Amino acid sequence: MASQELLDTIRQKQASGHSEEDILKDLTSKGSSAEDVNGAFAILKIQTGPFALRSQTQYSSVQRAPAHSKTSIFLQLVLIAVVIVSAPGAYGLMTRVIIPATKGQPVKASDSLKDYSLLGIAPQIPVAAHSAVSPSTYVSPSVPRISSNTGAPAPAVSSAPSPAPASTPVSTSVLGTIISTVTNTVSSVTGTSDTNTQTTTVTPPAPTPTPTPTPDPTPTPISNKPPVVLPVVPVTPTVTDPTFVYVCPDATAGTHTGADWTNAYLDLPKSLVRGDTYYLCGSGTEYAIHTFSDAASGSTLITVKKATQSNHGTDTGWISSYGTGTATFPMFNYTTPYYVLDGSTGGGPGNWTSGFGITVTQTNPVCNGFHMLFQLTNTVSNLTIEHVNAYAGDITFPMRGINGTTGGTGFTFRDNYLHNLFGAAFYLNNWSNVLIEDNAIDGVKSTGYTDPICPNYHAEGVSSQGTNDNWTFRNNIWNDINGTGVFAGVNLGISTNWSIYGNIFSDSVSTIYYYHTGNDLQEMDNLQFYNNDVVNMKNSSVGALHIEQGTNNLVYNNIWYNNQSNGFGFFGVTHANDYFSKNVRTSGVPTPVDENPGAALNDTNAQIGSSTDPFVRSGTDVFTSDYHLSAPLNPGVSLGSPYNVDAYGVTRGADGTYDRGAYEYQGQVSIAPVVSHTSLLASVGVFASWLRTFLANLF
Repeated sequence: MASQELLDTIRQKQASGHSEEDILKDLTSKGSSAEDVNGAFAILKIQTGPFALRSQTQYSSVQRAPAHSKTSIFLQLVLIAVVIVSAPGAYGLMTRVIIPATKGQPVKASDSLKDYSLLGIAPQIPVAAHSAVSPSTYVSPSVPRISSNTGAPAPAVSSAPSPAPASTPVSTSVLGTIISTVTNTVSSVTGTSDTNTQTTTVTPPAPTPTPTPTPDPTPTPISNKPPVVLPVVPVTPTVTDPTFVYVCPDATAGTHTGADWTNAYLDLPKSLVRGDTYYLCGSGTEYAIHTFSDAASGSTLITVKKATQSNHGTDTGWISSYGTGTATFPMFNYTTPYYVLDGSTGGGPGNWTSGFGITVTQTNPVCNGFHMLFQLTNTVSNLTIEHVNAYAGDITFPMRGINGTTGGTGFTFRDNYLHNLFGAAFYLNNWSNVLIEDNAIDGVKSTGYTDPICPNYHAEGVSSQGTNDNWTFRNNIWNDINGTGVFAGVNLGISTNWSIYGNIFSDSVSTIYYYHTGNDLQEMDNLQFYNNDVVNMKNSSVGALHIEQGTNNLVYNNIWYNNQSNGFGFFGVTHANDYFSKNVRTSGVPTPVDENPGAALNDTNAQIGSSTDPFVRSGTDVFTSDYHLSAPLNPGVSLGSPYNVDAYGVTRGADGTYDRGAYEYQGQVSIAPVVSHTSLLASVGVFASWLRTFLANLF
């Protein structure tokens, strides 16, 4: 099976313009088998093709349909035909994934194949979510809406680990291997055997160069509305063929050269090498604070990655507990650019608060200035932080999350759990090209003049100062954020081309508050605030959005439900197709005052709902709630890419109605409200089993 390292290497070479033929020659000359290289090509083609893969590395045992000899033979012939047409790219997919799945054998995929959904193009086949917990389901009330995901229930997929699949016979050619594999497959399914079967060797065709993908066009502007501003993509970093270096505080007996797990470094070396990947083991011993200060070499990355059982480089000295534990650090400081910090597991929709490979935590012992978990200095750029659990050990004294006050460009923060802070979660000045996605930001403390320990330490979810351009916040949960606002513009500055969509805002203060008065002269221009849920907000000063200076700020398709505020209205934005329900004012009045009519005023196509919860389940705990719609609302404004896909990979408007809120309405189908990224292998197994059953019924 193609390893993560092989997939990364091929992806890097393709990005540098190498053809499949050149890559195949180069990697086979370095010891990789042609079979593994072709398998990796197949996985990458699916990932970048029209299928939309969304995966985590899992072993999945596929429940087999009843054996049917004609079905088995027919299916294998279909697979051979596909390989003949598309070899060598489809070769690895057939031999490594589809065929083992049809035999009921376990199959395995890279843990980096995430953020996609394989069966999104086959809506008649529901995708069985792969989760350690049996997914619960719900059925929406009977509503005259045809869902794009209706269909027969998918065959069951087991989440229990399975033994490694039996080895597949390998001949000297693509078709030779396939024919041999099919012979054994048919024999194992039908219970027959033919020891005289011969394999014919056929010379495979030359690999076809991977075509350069055509970028999606800019979406057509909404009629009579300003055009949607699309994010600007930073320059792609250069990645060289990596050397793997091993780091583990528990490897006390070796020589500490970093050559393998036996001889691992006891901590991250002070100086790291550009192009290398540093694997971290899980350990009960805390790593030291690390400062990334290695001189840049063009755009060549340094990757620091938590090792897992399925992705840990060499097996020499490897111990399984290295993969299951977490690597804990007090803090990271960045003074030079081009780094990836990857915890490998944990975080994201359905897995918001658990399973992280890297933890960052410390405690500030004094009420004197702000400490932080991540410090970005010296105008650093092109940083990625993912799958990290970051929090203050104690919030008696101030502790920020991300502190970057000297500017930079290209910052990605995804699949993280940033929580229990006393100070801003993101305190960034003069940054561009920032992507914050699939994170849980939970618990930001802010104090006023009356606090007995640390008075007047103010906070926000995002504190924007200076010039901040092209920021995207999508598919995050923002919970219990205190201070000025979840997004606050304070002091001097301007925020331009921000996209905020697919988020859940819960139990917090004003969602956006930008001052333009006195010493606080902030401006926001070209905001896209689309398809968010604002729920259970507590006595916020402004129930909706407040921008005192700015132009072309658009607010569409959002849901405001069960919020309390001192006043509920929009300031400095154009808003339409929003939904309002159970929004009240309680401060300064003897009885709650209904704020929905005022909120809906001047909101084109606004919908005021009843007091009924529009969601499947919205309780006081945002992480156990389910913010899928329980019934369809009035249609929203139809938006183009990238706003038309929700956090679970569902295309908005695919059923003919573009819904309001963070998650597209799914109709009367069973969905798993709390699941991790859909497993590629579970999806392939479901499809293979479904196809076998279909053909068996056909014959």
